[in-house]
Amino acid sequence: IPSLADCGLVVNTGSGGGSQHLYYKVSSELALQGKHDDYEGIDFKSSGFVVGIGSQHKSGGSYEIASGSIDDIADAPVELVELLKKKHKKRVLLNDQHIDVSGSEVVEMLSCIDPDLEYDVWVKLGMAIHETMNGEGFRIWDEWSAAGSKYDASEMESKWFSFGKSPSPVGLGTLLYYAELAGYSRPVSFDSSEPSITDKQDLNGLPCDISNIDLLRPPEFVGEIAGFINSQCRYPRENLAVGAALSAVG
Repeated sequence: IPSLADCGLVVNTGSGGGSQHLYYKVSSELALQGKHDDYEGIDFKSSGFVVGIGSQHKSGGSYEIASGSIDDIADAPVELVELLKKKHKKRVLLNDQHIDVSGSEVVEMLSCIDPDLEYDVWVKLGMAIHETMNGEGFRIWDEWSAAGSKYDASEMESKWFSFGKSPSPVGLGTLLYYAELAGYSRPVSFDSSEPSITDKQDLNGLPCDISNIDLLRPPEFVGEIAGFINSQCRYPRENLAVGAALSAVG
């Protein structure tokens, strides 16, 4: 990106390796990724903190201004912002394969389904959206439900916050099932995030690949205990629930 050469504040980190920090302004409402596959070794920070000017690097050098000043920090180049914008997709497991699904794809599936369906199916679909969108997606579920004659705005939030606590959750597969019953055709554009066999990373010393195992959904009795503990919480506390369940069974 040529415009990066005009950065208003450049700081040498003092690492001895020539690394620098380039500073820009950006809206706090933008969701930007911190890494990019095309730029390995470069961090893009849009939240949190960085070490300030005048601080000591662990190598012994100091953080010093290479050019510009704090007053010269300008808005980030549009090209950079567009490069780092997060794809609004969630990674889910479908038929033993990880895929990335966007909110717009969930909306498209729901658009085929009549919201005036049986109550238990309506609840299942809410649970599926919650699971697929990692606890997000309330607005999607609410707006779709509002198109039905049975819509009750007063129950939506409480029902939504009750989701995500089952040891055997429903997910994208359930949503796809009811959408396809209603005439939805699955696109070929679902992004597969499953690496090829040659791209598989090492197993970090483990005897098998556990990438497809959901550690927050243990099977059998431990899962039942974890589900019960989580169901007693006002908000999901999945990690704590699993830890407590494991401790309980010894």
